[in-house]
Amino acid sequence: MKLDMNTGPLKDKQSLVVVVLIAVIVIAGGLIVYNNFFAGKGVEQPLPAEGANAPSPETPLPYEVPEDMNAAEPSSAPEPQQTHAPAPAPSAQPGQSSKKTLTVFGSVVVTYPDKWGIDLRSASTSAILTDGKAKFEIHAPNPTATDAKSIADSALVSFANDGKVSSQGPTRVAGHDAYQYTAAISAGVIRIVGVDSSVRIVLVQRVKGAAFATYKDTFDKMESELSFR
Repeated sequence: MKLDMNTGPLKDKQSLVVVVLIAVIVIAGGLIVYNNFFAGKGVEQPLPAEGANAPSPETPLPYEVPEDMNAAEPSSAPEPQQTHAPAPAPSAQPGQSSKKTLTVFGSVVVTYPDKWGIDLRSASTSAILTDGKAKFEIHAPNPTATDAKSIADSALVSFANDGKVSSQGPTRVAGHDAYQYTAAISAGVIRIVGVDSSVRIVLVQRVKGAAFATYKDTFDKMESELSFR
Protein backbone atom coordinates (compact mmCIF):
# COMPACT_ATOMS: atom_id res chain seq x y z
CA MET A 1 0.00 0.00 0.00
CA LYS A 2 1.33 3.42 -0.85
CA LEU A 3 0.86 6.17 1.72
CA ASP A 4 0.10 9.67 0.52
CA MET A 5 1.91 12.13 2.84
CA ASN A 6 0.05 15.07 1.43
CA THR A 7 -3.34 13.90 2.57
CA GLY A 8 -5.02 12.68 5.71
CA PRO A 9 -3.73 12.59 9.28
CA LEU A 10 -0.05 12.57 8.32
CA LYS A 11 -0.42 15.85 6.57
CA ASP A 12 -2.02 17.37 9.67
CA LYS A 13 0.84 16.12 11.89
CA GLN A 14 3.41 17.46 9.50
CA SER A 15 1.79 20.87 9.48
CA LEU A 16 1.71 20.90 13.30
CA VAL A 17 5.42 20.07 13.48
CA VAL A 18 6.23 22.89 11.09
CA VAL A 19 4.19 25.35 13.14
CA VAL A 20 5.92 24.26 16.34
CA LEU A 21 9.35 24.63 14.76
CA ILE A 22 8.51 28.10 13.49
CA ALA A 23 7.26 29.09 16.94
CA VAL A 24 10.45 27.79 18.57
CA ILE A 25 12.58 29.73 16.08
CA VAL A 26 10.62 32.92 16.64
CA ILE A 27 10.86 32.58 20.44
CA ALA A 28 14.57 31.83 20.27
CA GLY A 29 15.15 34.82 18.03
CA GLY A 30 13.17 37.02 20.38
CA LEU A 31 15.26 35.89 23.35
CA ILE A 32 18.46 36.66 21.47
CA VAL A 33 17.24 40.14 20.56
CA TYR A 34 16.09 40.78 24.16
CA ASN A 35 19.42 39.64 25.61
CA ASN A 36 21.37 41.85 23.21
CA PHE A 37 19.36 45.05 23.65
CA PHE A 38 17.55 44.98 27.00
CA ALA A 39 19.26 42.59 29.43
CA GLY A 40 21.99 45.12 30.55
CA LYS A 41 19.66 47.97 31.40
CA GLY A 42 18.08 46.57 34.47
CA VAL A 43 14.77 47.57 35.89
CA GLU A 44 14.10 51.26 36.41
CA GLN A 45 13.32 52.04 40.04
CA PRO A 46 9.99 53.75 40.67
CA LEU A 47 10.07 57.36 41.87
CA PRO A 48 9.40 57.89 45.58
CA ALA A 49 5.97 58.97 46.58
CA GLU A 50 5.33 62.69 46.99
CA GLY A 51 6.24 63.84 50.48
CA ALA A 52 8.62 60.97 51.15
CA ASN A 53 12.15 61.64 52.47
CA ALA A 54 13.77 61.58 49.07
CA PRO A 55 17.21 63.21 48.78
CA SER A 56 17.07 66.77 47.50
CA PRO A 57 19.08 67.52 44.33
CA GLU A 58 20.92 70.34 46.16
CA THR A 59 21.42 70.24 49.92
CA PRO A 60 21.86 73.79 51.32
CA LEU A 61 25.09 74.58 53.20
CA PRO A 62 24.85 75.09 56.96
CA TYR A 63 26.07 78.71 56.52
CA GLU A 64 25.36 81.51 54.12
CA VAL A 65 27.97 81.87 51.41
CA PRO A 66 28.67 85.47 50.39
CA GLU A 67 28.25 86.21 46.72
CA ASP A 68 31.91 87.09 46.29
CA MET A 69 33.22 83.87 47.89
CA ASN A 70 35.10 81.44 45.64
CA ALA A 71 32.57 78.82 44.49
CA ALA A 72 35.33 76.24 44.05
CA GLU A 73 35.56 75.77 47.81
CA PRO A 74 31.99 75.29 49.08
CA SER A 75 33.09 72.98 51.88
CA SER A 76 35.40 75.54 53.54
CA ALA A 77 33.46 77.65 55.98
CA PRO A 78 34.65 81.28 56.23
CA GLU A 79 36.84 81.96 59.23
CA PRO A 80 35.14 84.17 61.82
CA GLN A 81 36.38 87.72 61.70
CA GLN A 82 38.64 88.51 64.62
CA THR A 83 37.69 91.62 66.47
CA HIS A 84 40.58 93.49 68.03
CA ALA A 85 40.11 96.23 70.56
CA PRO A 86 41.23 99.56 69.11
CA ALA A 87 44.68 100.56 70.23
CA PRO A 88 44.68 103.60 72.47
CA ALA A 89 45.79 106.87 71.00
CA PRO A 90 49.49 107.63 71.50
CA SER A 91 48.69 110.30 74.06
CA ALA A 92 46.65 107.80 76.08
CA GLN A 93 49.22 105.00 76.16
CA PRO A 94 50.88 104.46 79.53
CA GLY A 95 54.43 105.71 79.84
CA GLN A 96 53.95 108.40 77.21
CA SER A 97 53.35 112.05 78.03
CA SER A 98 51.19 114.24 75.83
CA LYS A 99 52.95 117.39 77.04
CA LYS A 100 56.40 118.96 77.14
CA THR A 101 57.96 121.54 79.42
CA LEU A 102 60.38 124.37 78.79
CA THR A 103 62.17 126.53 81.34
CA VAL A 104 62.50 130.17 80.31
CA PHE A 105 64.70 132.78 81.97
CA GLY A 106 65.94 130.16 84.41
CA SER A 107 62.78 130.00 86.51
CA VAL A 108 59.63 130.22 84.33
CA VAL A 109 58.33 126.72 83.49
CA VAL A 110 56.00 126.50 80.49
CA THR A 111 53.99 123.37 79.72
CA TYR A 112 52.92 122.96 76.09
CA PRO A 113 51.33 120.29 73.82
CA ASP A 114 53.51 117.43 72.66
CA LYS A 115 53.04 118.25 68.97
CA TRP A 116 54.20 121.82 69.42
CA GLY A 117 57.80 122.93 69.08
CA ILE A 118 60.14 125.86 69.70
CA ASP A 119 60.21 128.52 67.01
CA LEU A 120 63.69 129.18 65.61
CA ARG A 121 63.17 132.90 66.14
CA SER A 122 63.32 132.40 69.90
CA ALA A 123 66.14 134.41 71.47
CA SER A 124 67.76 135.08 74.80
CA THR A 125 64.99 137.53 75.64
CA SER A 126 62.07 135.43 74.40
CA ALA A 127 60.78 131.91 73.81
CA ILE A 128 58.20 131.15 71.12
CA LEU A 129 56.22 127.89 71.14
CA THR A 130 54.21 127.01 68.04
CA ASP A 131 52.42 124.32 66.07
CA GLY A 132 52.87 126.21 62.81
CA LYS A 133 49.76 128.37 63.19
CA ALA A 134 49.35 129.31 66.82
CA LYS A 135 52.10 130.96 68.85
CA PHE A 136 52.50 131.18 72.62
CA GLU A 137 55.32 133.63 73.32
CA ILE A 138 57.15 134.50 76.54
CA HIS A 139 59.02 137.80 76.39
CA ALA A 140 61.06 139.89 78.80
CA PRO A 141 59.13 143.07 79.70
CA ASN A 142 60.09 146.69 79.43
CA PRO A 143 62.53 147.15 82.32
CA THR A 144 60.85 150.40 83.31
CA ALA A 145 57.49 148.69 83.94
CA THR A 146 56.80 148.14 87.63
CA ASP A 147 53.41 146.39 87.79
CA ALA A 148 51.20 144.08 85.74
CA LYS A 149 49.29 146.83 83.93
CA SER A 150 52.36 148.85 82.99
CA ILE A 151 53.98 145.64 81.72
CA ALA A 152 50.91 144.95 79.55
CA ASP A 153 50.64 148.59 78.39
CA SER A 154 54.21 148.65 77.15
CA ALA A 155 53.80 145.29 75.40
CA LEU A 156 50.59 146.47 73.72
CA VAL A 157 52.52 149.29 72.07
CA SER A 158 55.27 146.90 70.95
CA PHE A 159 53.09 144.08 69.58
CA ALA A 160 49.74 145.69 68.71
CA ASN A 161 50.35 149.39 68.20
CA ASP A 162 47.85 149.50 65.32
CA GLY A 163 45.36 147.20 67.02
CA LYS A 164 41.90 147.89 68.34
CA VAL A 165 41.42 146.66 71.90
CA SER A 166 38.30 144.55 72.31
CA SER A 167 38.72 143.60 75.97
CA GLN A 168 41.06 144.30 78.87
CA GLY A 169 41.29 143.81 82.61
CA PRO A 170 43.17 142.36 85.56
CA THR A 171 43.61 138.62 85.92
CA ARG A 172 45.80 136.06 87.71
CA VAL A 173 48.53 133.85 86.26
CA ALA A 174 50.16 131.16 88.43
CA GLY A 175 48.97 133.01 91.51
CA HIS A 176 50.51 136.33 90.47
CA ASP A 177 48.94 139.62 89.47
CA ALA A 178 48.46 140.00 85.72
CA TYR A 179 46.77 142.33 83.27
CA GLN A 180 45.34 141.25 79.93
CA TYR A 181 44.57 142.92 76.61
CA THR A 182 42.78 141.34 73.64
CA ALA A 183 43.07 143.30 70.41
CA ALA A 184 42.28 142.96 66.74
CA ILE A 185 45.24 143.60 64.43
CA SER A 186 45.77 143.24 60.69
CA ALA A 187 47.01 139.68 61.12
CA GLY A 188 44.05 138.63 63.29
CA VAL A 189 43.49 138.57 67.04
CA ILE A 190 46.27 138.96 69.61
CA ARG A 191 46.18 138.54 73.38
CA ILE A 192 48.81 140.21 75.57
CA VAL A 193 49.26 139.47 79.28
CA GLY A 194 51.64 141.29 81.61
CA VAL A 195 52.61 139.15 84.64
CA ASP A 196 54.06 140.78 87.76
CA SER A 197 55.84 137.80 89.29
CA SER A 198 59.26 137.21 90.83
CA VAL A 199 60.46 137.18 87.22
CA ARG A 200 58.31 139.65 85.30
CA ILE A 201 57.21 138.43 81.87
CA VAL A 202 54.95 139.25 78.95
CA LEU A 203 52.75 136.56 77.36
CA VAL A 204 51.78 137.06 73.72
CA GLN A 205 49.27 134.70 72.09
CA ARG A 206 48.32 134.89 68.43
CA VAL A 207 47.19 132.72 65.51
CA LYS A 208 47.95 132.93 61.80
CA GLY A 209 45.89 130.98 59.26
CA ALA A 210 43.14 129.98 61.69
CA ALA A 211 40.61 131.51 64.05
CA PHE A 212 41.87 132.60 67.46
CA ALA A 213 38.88 130.87 69.06
CA THR A 214 40.20 127.54 67.77
CA TYR A 215 43.22 127.85 70.09
CA LYS A 216 41.69 129.80 72.97
CA ASP A 217 41.29 126.73 75.20
CA THR A 218 44.90 125.71 74.49
CA PHE A 219 46.18 129.17 75.38
CA ASP A 220 44.08 129.24 78.57
CA LYS A 221 45.45 125.87 79.62
CA MET A 222 49.06 126.88 78.95
CA GLU A 223 48.50 130.00 81.05
CA SER A 224 46.97 128.01 83.91
CA GLU A 225 49.86 125.51 83.90
CA LEU A 226 52.55 128.17 83.92
CA SER A 227 54.73 127.97 87.03
CA PHE A 228 57.68 129.77 88.61
CA ARG A 229 60.55 128.15 90.47
